[in-house]
Amino acid sequence: MDDQEPERPDWVHLPTGIEVHSLWNSPHDSALLSCESDLYSRTVTLRFITAHLVPNNPDIRFDVVLSEVTSARAVIQVRWPGEYVRPSGISREEEEPLIREYWSKWREQSLGWAEFEAALHSNTLDIGDASLAIGLNGRTMRIGGMLDGDTFDDQYCEACIAFKDLSIRSSENVALSLEEFDQLGVTFWEEFAKRASKE
Repeated sequence: MDDQEPERPDWVHLPTGIEVHSLWNSPHDSALLSCESDLYSRTVTLRFITAHLVPNNPDIRFDVVLSEVTSARAVIQVRWPGEYVRPSGISREEEEPLIREYWSKWREQSLGWAEFEAALHSNTLDIGDASLAIGLNGRTMRIGGMLDGDTFDDQYCEACIAFKDLSIRSSENVALSLEEFDQLGVTFWEEFAKRASKE
């Protein structure tokens, strides 16, 4: 490997010294409605609906535009076709290793990027988690959640996109920094915790 090769974060083999930041606060419980690539402009635009973040405007969307994209890939978890039957009379704790054993028989399978983008026309990706790896010369966003709709039946899907810069704009045409977008989630979950503690 050439020592002069630019360091780009990659989720499969993260180089030493890469900083990984959770993006859980805002994307969690959101839905990815669409993903559009522009190969000429080298961009990928992710459109999220995050109804819980702005209670007075539940239809608001956020477009996250990733620029100078160098890679984009998606994988899905394919269920093992064997049947899982819960033994009668066992506790949840006793069942956990059986579930893990069942899950271990699933496999990760590649999904073509064009197929992933096309799937979002009739399926949504309900976001469970998102992270950002930051390297010296680029960043990689990882988004994971359940893909469900006309062609996918509640399958876990993970998308990874390597890029240099990003911008965020709401459907009200308001630009936000990543920190401002994250703060929407921080505020929501803090208020959610306060409400839960009073119940």
